[in-house]
Amino acid sequence: MQIIRDLNLIREPLRASAATIGTFDGVHVGHQKVIGQVVARARKIGGKSVVLTFYTHPQKVIKGEAVTPLITSPAHKVSLIENLGVDICILLDFDRDFARMTGEEFVRKVLVGKLGIKQLFVGFNFTFGHHKSGNIALLQKLSKECGFALSIVKPVVKKHITVSSTVIRTLISTGDLALA
Repeated sequence: MQIIRDLNLIREPLRASAATIGTFDGVHVGHQKVIGQVVARARKIGGKSVVLTFYTHPQKVIKGEAVTPLITSPAHKVSLIENLGVDICILLDFDRDFARMTGEEFVRKVLVGKLGIKQLFVGFNFTFGHHKSGNIALLQKLSKECGFALSIVKPVVKKHITVSSTVIRTLISTGDLALA
């Protein structure tokens, strides 16, 4: 798996990529479902599977405070992503400049301009961009304008609980490691 730490190193847009974006803390079964669909689609279209994620947790920059401890270290997260068969992992430092980018700017400059996406996979509750200006509705609009397919991945539910990093962190903090 190729690891890219700086978007400026991508001189030409990737061709025919299938991608997803997220913090992917823990790379839990919900994340694995999204990433698995990215990998399968990239293989089908003869493109690259791309996971864009962050070294620094976005909430640390946005809220300017320590966040709940991460489930996995950045290195372990990258290893887990690699084990899912991903071609390219873009591991960015989430900083103030990145945090100021609107959802539309992110789609046009990064997803289309750098990653050359043909298909984007996101979770059902995905938001992004400055002040969460990006959401599913914006992605649906921009997918038509920019010529990429959009797939919204339904949540994974285990034992009547929607799997999320927040739920897993809570279970760990209360000592319920078996359920976590």
